[in-house]
Amino acid sequence: MKRFNWEFDFDPDFPVYLFEYTVVGRRDAIHWHRYFEIGLCLEGDGTFLYSHKQYAVHTGDIFITNNYENHVAITEEGRENRWLFLILMPSFISDSSNHRANRQYIETFHYNPPDFINRIACGTETAEKITGLLLRGIKVYEAKEETWEMEVDIIVRNILLELAQHYYRKASVESARQNINPKILAAQQYIDQNYNRSLTLDEVSRYVDLNATYFRHLFKEEIRISFKEYITHLRLSNARLLLMDSDMSINRIIEEVGYTNISQFYRIFRQHYHMTPAEYRRQQLEARQAENREPL
Repeated sequence: MKRFNWEFDFDPDFPVYLFEYTVVGRRDAIHWHRYFEIGLCLEGDGTFLYSHKQYAVHTGDIFITNNYENHVAITEEGRENRWLFLILMPSFISDSSNHRANRQYIETFHYNPPDFINRIACGTETAEKITGLLLRGIKVYEAKEETWEMEVDIIVRNILLELAQHYYRKASVESARQNINPKILAAQQYIDQNYNRSLTLDEVSRYVDLNATYFRHLFKEEIRISFKEYITHLRLSNARLLLMDSDMSINRIIEEVGYTNISQFYRIFRQHYHMTPAEYRRQQLEARQAENREPL
């Protein structure tokens, strides 16, 4: 299961788009994109998967995704849920020539993935406010009356303001307000797109034009885990996804996520999840069957 860039052809003069989308089972593949995304679950339950994290989805939940983190929304087979998405290019609000307040609107999206909490739970004050703004926004966007662009601009800025205030209030995601070193951000994006092949610290440090020793130190300082641990998290997270969502053999999954040594994969998987890959797959299958079982 290759990760891919989910492109969208924005209007260059107004790079923002609001739309409804139906998630059906596990139809969509895990992906990343060059734009920011805010998703509101309008109806139904499911799961939102990121490379390092997994969230249960309930009606009214809101999910925040930046322009490089791998992710996908899924549901149980045979089920679906309905979403409202707002996507926008960073240039819609800010570029290098804009003033400081404009740059602050998008600081939420400069988050550190392992630390960041992508889900804003339904029923919270922030979720309620953003839900109202999104519902108003799509009505204006679809109607496209004379001043619709101005109104959408105001609505988007209000949503981004709510996000900024929400994450500023959360000490547990303090890092979400800090810009990652641009070299490390570029390295992280490169790793996310190439983790499933042989990838060395020397290769990535050369890619971002840094000394390997300094890069190793800076990467851990910025991302909070080591280069090796970061790749391991990516590989194991995606192995779990394939164990849950595919009929691939375990040996094929091991190859797909970038391991060449089967024994090493089994050892690392057991260290992290305290079970074998086969036991993990069986546990997930039994859990789904229990969820789908009709009450007596």
